[in-house]
Amino acid sequence: MSEPADWEELTVQLAAARRELEALQTALDALRRDHGGELRAALGAAVAGEIRTRGVVLVDAAGRERGAFRVDAAGHPQLHLADGEGRRRCVLSLDEGGHAALELYDATGTARGVLSLDPAGHAALDLYDASGETRSVFGFDTEGNPSVDLYDAAGIQRGVLGFDATGALTLGLFDAEGQPVWTAP
Repeated sequence: MSEPADWEELTVQLAAARRELEALQTALDALRRDHGGELRAALGAAVAGEIRTRGVVLVDAAGRERGAFRVDAAGHPQLHLADGEGRRRCVLSLDEGGHAALELYDATGTARGVLSLDPAGHAALDLYDASGETRSVFGFDTEGNPSVDLYDAAGIQRGVLGFDATGALTLGLFDAEGQPVWTAP
């Protein structure tokens, strides 16, 4: 920009600079917004194809946190999803030992189910009642045989169905103290 000769020239130059600034702002806004008007990341050519961070937070149109992908203080990656009221509803996590888990929560914040995979590759599905007590577990025993365990409201195991090491079906029923009342074979 050259030095103005008078106030009129200064006004013209200022108006031109304002138009350039508005054009740059419009271009910047276009980079930041997708067709629905939501902000999106604008990556420059200098980025080598990745973003490194310890956390990403997703918010809805009102700015409420709805999800987050973070690494916790112990170094475990976690994906958290929240409902419209900000209540935790789902957590996907992985610990350093290779144990993966998907935790599901009801609207009160009580855990209602966990799908997990241990480092040996054994999957389990734990289901909880409204008070958070374990009521059933579908999974595998330490030898890799499938089993179903059923618990009463007090958390006492009342039944188990599974296979033994020979492949034979086993069934056990237990009283309110957890003592066997019937087993087969």
